[in-house]
Amino acid sequence: MKSQKIIFFIKSFLKGIGQIMLQDSMITGLFFLVGVLFSSLEMGLGLILGTLVGTLLGYTFKGYHKELGMGLYGFNGALVGTAAIFGLGMNYVSILVLIAGSILATYLMHFAIKKSWSVFTFPFILASWLLISLLGSPIKDALIQKDSVLEKMEASQVNTQEINGIYSDESHEYHDKDDDDSDDEDDDEDDEEDFLEQWEDRLEDVEDLREDEFFNSLQSYGQVIFQGSLLTGLFCLLGVYYNKPIAAIYGVFGSILAILVAHILQVENKAIYEGLMGFNAVLCAITFAGTGRRDGFAVVVSCSLSVIIYITMQGMGIPQYTFPFVLGTWLMLLIQKIPFPKI
Repeated sequence: MKSQKIIFFIKSFLKGIGQIMLQDSMITGLFFLVGVLFSSLEMGLGLILGTLVGTLLGYTFKGYHKELGMGLYGFNGALVGTAAIFGLGMNYVSILVLIAGSILATYLMHFAIKKSWSVFTFPFILASWLLISLLGSPIKDALIQKDSVLEKMEASQVNTQEINGIYSDESHEYHDKDDDDSDDEDDDEDDEEDFLEQWEDRLEDVEDLREDEFFNSLQSYGQVIFQGSLLTGLFCLLGVYYNKPIAAIYGVFGSILAILVAHILQVENKAIYEGLMGFNAVLCAITFAGTGRRDGFAVVVSCSLSVIIYITMQGMGIPQYTFPFVLGTWLMLLIQKIPFPKI
């Protein structure tokens, strides 16, 4: 009996991670977890802690054992945990924000489950807007400013007599070092040229790699969980493919479509290559993936909307998180209710 409870908890925990991309699979969650840990140990720990908070809190909601077992109480906390570490770093402030945000997101998710509302990742978004963007970031900036002031005060307390002594003792050596310094400068210039040439070669290799839209789509998969690593993106793709192959394929298609839309809208290449234009589209495509013609139509429309919403929010200075996915999906669900004639 005890072993069954442990197994149920492990499944609920891993499914909570898998539900980040709407997958009711513990194997998928394991793929995601390994991918994030590979890219960033700190954000991986944030992912684990956020999922734990949401899952444990889910045990307190009586009569929702099925939803708990599906991981529906873990994924918003998982995203909050990753976002908190990504935005605030690993410190006591981010840990407090992580725990509070995961609790808030889980309660919001529970309320939506009771109402049978399709909120997707909106609890995570709302919690992150309130606790990370509005409260956490200013606190982090204040702490950084405080540390900077303390460092300047310590530096100003350096004994000026020692400094003067150093200058007086070493001043006679400057003239003797002029010739040596000129030779060193020539060597430094040669080293700098070699360094720049090496970096130019590396950048050319990266540009050649990123010309392939498939690799850009992998970036988009990883960016769903705030990871820019190609390998993390591959782990996420494989995780979705394990549970629902057509959703994984549609995710790649949705990301490539978002990249094309972003190019048409003349978005800067850096944002496109980092997967920032495509990660919401990946979620849209996974949501509407299916074998019917209308499924494909829903994917195209929702993915295109997600790019437009992302760019609009960027212009307004609003943290996007996965809101372009949520809003694009909600709009598409409304469109699907329109009684179009069957073709």
